Parts: sequence; structure tokens; C-alpha cells
Amino acid sequence: MKTLRISILTLFAAALCACEIPFALDNVSDPVLYVQYLPLSGEESTGMRISYADPAFGKDSGKRYSVSADEVSLSVNGTLVSVPRETVEHDGSQTTLYPGMRFSPRDRVRLEVRGRGLKSAWGETTVPESPAIESVSLEKVTRDSSDATKVILKLKDAVADGEYYGLKTAIRSTTVTLTTPKMPDLPPFPMPFADYPGLPVQLDTTEYTYYTTAGQIASTADIYNLDLDGFASISFENGFISGGLFRGQPMMLLSSRQFDGAQYSFYVNSFDSFNWSDMDFGSGGPGTPGETPEEPGDEPPAEEPEEPDDGTVKTIIYYKQEIRLEVYRLSEELYNYCKAQYLGTFNILSNFGVTPPNFTYTNIHDGIGIVGGISEACSDWFTLPDSIIEISPEDLLKQNVKPGQ
Repeated sequence: MKTLRISILTLFAAALCACEIPFALDNVSDPVLYVQYLPLSGEESTGMRISYADPAFGKDSGKRYSVSADEVSLSVNGTLVSVPRETVEHDGSQTTLYPGMRFSPRDRVRLEVRGRGLKSAWGETTVPESPAIESVSLEKVTRDSSDATKVILKLKDAVADGEYYGLKTAIRSTTVTLTTPKMPDLPPFPMPFADYPGLPVQLDTTEYTYYTTAGQIASTADIYNLDLDGFASISFENGFISGGLFRGQPMMLLSSRQFDGAQYSFYVNSFDSFNWSDMDFGSGGPGTPGETPEEPGDEPPAEEPEEPDDGTVKTIIYYKQEIRLEVYRLSEELYNYCKAQYLGTFNILSNFGVTPPNFTYTNIHDGIGIVGGISEACSDWFTLPDSIIEISPEDLLKQNVKPGQ
């Protein structure tokens, strides 16, 4: 039996060795230019980023330098346009240029960058038609014993194969705070301000806008049917793409696989397959998010200093949450580039140690990066269900405060 075990281990080790393919990493490729330019339809186009890219395991080529406007050629529908010199920004080896162009759907855009000592890098794209939003509807639902809001986006036309979209979801919260003097003889809020003439009242309005991923899972049942290959999100902010999902402004990548005809649905303010009520928020115990159970010998965390008492009482009297959808139509090459950026960062198979080599995508000849067309349509702001406090500041002042107070 011992001999059999040794034989099996020997065969297993030999099989592992047979899977090894040695290759050199110090001479994979030559330095090239990196280019990112996304011509946007309808508005003044965003900037183009250009930099030098050296092989990861190669020696520093020393070819980094700032690109000038004279080394950039931009043409629209075959007509050469100038790039103003004053729009160039330099950040180390990266150069950002702002041509100030406005594009229309079906414009053919070509960008070429002449590198010093390198081949000229060039790419081209066609600006897609602008998306047309027919309606946005909100529906209050209960998922996994938690309240959530289902958002239904409907376009005017069904999404066909070969059409690609991006979706950004902006959430805006509006908070109104009432500030009054801290006086022990005042009744609890809400109080009749008219009975206290001369009482100073201050209202402060704060707006905060953030972006959330428009593809949150809402129940365990959805996990079983989730198209992991189709679930992808990247960051698109200020006209530039980055692969990180948890920074910047997330944009969900969509194609005909995610749309049901002309309709796409997702959830906001939802919790993924667990109930917040099961967690202990009050005691600061192990169930409290962000808390780590103390080990024997650990020093207690330092207490945060209390804010000085300014003699006032602040009360939130109004709160509202709104949602706005930003829908983008992407050219095919831009969609492929974004998908590759996502898969290069998030790969579910890597959790099991069986991930294949990540692929990349570029439409830049003799370089890397992307020249990809994009167009945009924005919805109105819609109030999320049950997000408004019953007492509005306007009604409070109108009923309880006399003019001039």
C-alpha cells in the first residue's frame, strides 16, 4: 500500500511538471503609446489622455516625455481639425489634451499620435446614435424581508444584438436642518414658534449626490440566475474610463443580454440576501459593521473628542432622496474595452484558483488603449418612494413662524 501511495504521488508530481511552460518576461514587447479618447455626442467632447507604456518586466526605456499638441492629429469625417495648444495639461509622463470639439451621431473620428522614437499610434471610431429614454418608473418592493425600490428603465426601441449601453445611477439626498437655541423651558419639537416672538430660527439645506451601481442583486434567487459574464461595471467619470469598480462613478455595462426588449430593471436601497435586523447595532458587538471584536490584551480604542456645545439644538425636519439615470450608448470597441477592464480586475474564477489568463482589448494600431464613441441621455430626477419626511420646512415656517422672525 505504501508503494502504491508513493507511485500515485510521483505520477501527480510529474503531471504538474508537465503543465509548466517556461517563457521569458524580460522581452515581451517594446514600449508603445497609450491613448484614451472617447468622443462624446451632443456636448463638448472630453479630453484625450496620452502616455508612454513600458513592458511590465522590461527595463525602463527612458522614452517618457510630455506629448505636445503638434504631435496629435485629429480628424472628423476625413477633415483635419486643430488641437489648441492652450488645452494641453502635463502630469509627469501623462498628457491630457482638450480639443473642445462637438460631435454628432455617425461622425467618424480618427486620432493619431506621433511618438518620438516609436511608431505612430492611431485609432478610429464612429460616434453612436444617442439613446432615447421613453420612461423611468419606480416601484416599492420587499426583497428578503427588506424594503427596496425597483427601478424600471424603458427605452423607446428594443435593444438589438450588437447594441451596447452604459448606465449610471445618481442618488441625490436633500436635508433641511432646523437650528434653535438650547433653552430648557422650550417644549419638545415640533413647537409653536409663534408663541415665542423673537426666537431666532435658522434653516440650512444640504444636498449630497453620489453614484451607485445600477445592477445590485436583490435576493438569493437572483444569484442563481445571474449572468456573471454579463454583470460588469467600470468607472466612467469626467469623460475617462478606469477599471476600478469601487472608486469614481460606476457605470453598468449593458447589452441585449441584460435588456428585456427595451426594458432594464434593477434595485436600489436593497440588501443582498441578509437582513440588517439580524445584526447588533446598539451594543457595538461583533455584529456591528466596521467593528472588530477585541482580543485579550488589546487596548481600547481612543474616544473621539466631543464637539463643543454651541448652545443650539439641530433637528432634521426635512429629508428627500431622488434618483436620476444617465444612459450611454457605446460603440462596440468601447464596450469591448470596458468589458476587458472589468474582467482584468474582477474575475470570480480567481477565487477558486482556476482563473484563465486575463485578456485585454485595444483598437489602437501600434499602441494600446481606446478610441471609442459614446453618446448620452439623462432622465429627470425622480423622488424615491417613502423617502420624504412628513414635516416640510415650508409648512413649518408658514404655520408657526410670523413674518420677520
